[in-house]
Amino acid sequence: MKRVKKKVVGLLVLLVSIGSFYMWKQVQKHGKTSQQETKQKYIDAKTKKPIIHVFDDNKFVFVAQKDGLGGIAFGQDYISVLDVHQKQINESMIDREKNGSPKIAKDEYFNIISYDLNAAGFPSKKTELYQLLGKKEYRGAYDINQYYADNKDYIPVTLYKVGNNASKDIMVDITNQKVENIDKFGDLQKTNFSYRGLELGKGGVFDSLRKLMEEKYHLNFAAGYIDTFIANRDREKIDISNTNFAQDYPEMAKDIKDLARLYMRPNQYSTKEWFDTVLHWFAPKGQDVLEIYATDPKTGEKTQIKSYDELQVWSAHHPD
Repeated sequence: MKRVKKKVVGLLVLLVSIGSFYMWKQVQKHGKTSQQETKQKYIDAKTKKPIIHVFDDNKFVFVAQKDGLGGIAFGQDYISVLDVHQKQINESMIDREKNGSPKIAKDEYFNIISYDLNAAGFPSKKTELYQLLGKKEYRGAYDINQYYADNKDYIPVTLYKVGNNASKDIMVDITNQKVENIDKFGDLQKTNFSYRGLELGKGGVFDSLRKLMEEKYHLNFAAGYIDTFIANRDREKIDISNTNFAQDYPEMAKDIKDLARLYMRPNQYSTKEWFDTVLHWFAPKGQDVLEIYATDPKTGEKTQIKSYDELQVWSAHHPD
């Protein structure tokens, strides 16, 4: 009888042990699932400090980004990036009766990190958007651009409510770290660099230079700046080693494959200087300028253009 009791007790202990182990595994599995769900509830956007060079009498800025393209705003006095920790709101989390998205939690933030181009080492400062807004009902969108007006850098930000498609745009003054009404800025498409390509457009010169920069160096030329194509899969093909730029600025040239933007600062911008400088920078070593031609739309005759002044003279003799 005692032997039977011992066997029963032993069997019960074994069953309890197996049951406990199974329950522990389920708890462990559930714990992992909960952790994964917790991670998925947040979206984090963090751009590391880019490589920055300000050069040639502080007129030009070279910015390279090791961790891929995107997430940088380029201005006169600041280079800005986003630092965001924000809930990913699902439809199930929306209170339809209140017709709005959940309030912003204490651990959420939407910060703009700006690097001062006028100070040694380019120190940063943080603009905490949610603290500036006060009300915790709108979340920020992740697009970032920089706008220059009244000798100051601004960041336009789109704010949105999840669930009812409500949104509004604001302007963040980076210099003074405050929010302003975006309506007073007018058409944001008309920035300092907008339509300046038209000044170089006569005779197809602008398009010719753009095409040459793409085919020869896999770089994108625009009015006021040069960058790489976002969808460019041939970044390793970018090679400017045989250019005047590489010879004059070897430290920057070594980071050309990570180029985010090379630009002329808005307040110092001159179409003439930008055009003449690019023609010299990207000419083969030892040559004064790239070979660029203006084409007469009527006769097809081509004329080499070696400077902005020459283009102006050509344009005067070839009115539309």
